[in-house]
Amino acid sequence: MEYDVFIIGGGVGGYSTALTAAKNGLKCALAEKNDIGGVCTNHGCIPTKFFFSLAKLRSKTAKLNDMGIMTGIPDLNYSNAVYAKNDVSAKLRKDIMFMITRNKVDFYSGEATVDKNRTVYINGQTVKAKNIILALGSREIDLPNFAFDSRLILTPSQVLNLQVLPKNMLIIGGGYIGMEFASIFAALGVEVTIAEQQSSILSQFDPILVKRFLSFLKQNKKIKIITGASAELLVKNENDADVMIGGETYNFDKVIVSVGRKPNMPDFIKKDGDYEFDENGNIKLDAKYMTTKKGVYAIGDFANRQQLAYTAEFEGNAVADVIAGKREKVEYPVIPYTIFTLPEIGYAGITESFARQNIQGFKVLRYNYLASGKALTDMTAGGSLKVILNSSDIVVGCEIIGEYATELIHFFTLYIKEKFDRERIINALYSHPTYSEMAKKIFDTVK
Repeated sequence: MEYDVFIIGGGVGGYSTALTAAKNGLKCALAEKNDIGGVCTNHGCIPTKFFFSLAKLRSKTAKLNDMGIMTGIPDLNYSNAVYAKNDVSAKLRKDIMFMITRNKVDFYSGEATVDKNRTVYINGQTVKAKNIILALGSREIDLPNFAFDSRLILTPSQVLNLQVLPKNMLIIGGGYIGMEFASIFAALGVEVTIAEQQSSILSQFDPILVKRFLSFLKQNKKIKIITGASAELLVKNENDADVMIGGETYNFDKVIVSVGRKPNMPDFIKKDGDYEFDENGNIKLDAKYMTTKKGVYAIGDFANRQQLAYTAEFEGNAVADVIAGKREKVEYPVIPYTIFTLPEIGYAGITESFARQNIQGFKVLRYNYLASGKALTDMTAGGSLKVILNSSDIVVGCEIIGEYATELIHFFTLYIKEKFDRERIINALYSHPTYSEMAKKIFDTVK
């Protein structure tokens, strides 16, 4: 059997690539050793957003209770929530397999390897392919003093499968994944402590944005943030752990290590001298995302250019188009970034900090959720929208903190990509009252 394209890895990047390759008329196969859909569908994006929805609901219920509109907060059956979360993932896996079958992609369930001659071996079979795409994904980084044990020291994925909520937890790492988990579990009633070695949480993001976010976070009495301090495991007890942070000793029911992810690197790549790596250990790619081994491409978390499901999908689709001769190279459009915290964060393009240092004559537009009728009726008026314009009044950046920020940011991603100016934006109709109309109303003050 010989294929035009053989894809190893059935996560979002892998299966999306397979579908695009098939639609491009290429004979395509896809191999996955675990569940189809990869980390995103089964352990990451989708399960996390299920619990995020529960967290939003519980947070709203608590607010209604404080206002005297409702009495009491309903109990949460966490084990049933885990069951429901798993059901969502199962439905998505079924849908993915349906699309794979419908588009006539050959699917191999098993671990695939590739030799120096680009021959693929899987389940005792030998397969040839003109092009191979490595969509091998990534795994959580552990810490020497906090080795994962599936009991007390957990990965972010593992904590989503607990049968009982802990009373308290430590999250090591104040990046976006750590902050998402902090928001979720605090809303579900867990006392959360975040230990971040850097001087600030979300240290890779715009400091002005982070400062604004922290002003909301300080109102949450369930979250404690300790920055500029390392965590040291002192004792693992039967049901909890003693941890020292910044010279003080704490006791936690669970410890979640969330300090990033690293590409999965199988032995067949390590032993093949044709692959080259950069100074950071990432596999080298050309503009087409081809590795230094001719005919072998890399995408997604394994390529490690962006560790996001939707950028993995974009890269894979672009590579499928490159192989089909539909494009010359992989070139990113504007990337929206979303953080599913309470409140949500969305941003795209140039930040205010960057504009201050690099753009002459820029403008900053601001809109407060308090001016939104929909936010007020939803009792989600704690939020703000900020847009950066260049000297020609063209949108070049946007930052949003508040309800549905992770949805609204896509308006501005399009505005930035297509170089929309004020006139083009305001001459469109937006229903009222909606969150979406903020994407227009923020420009009402521009002259």
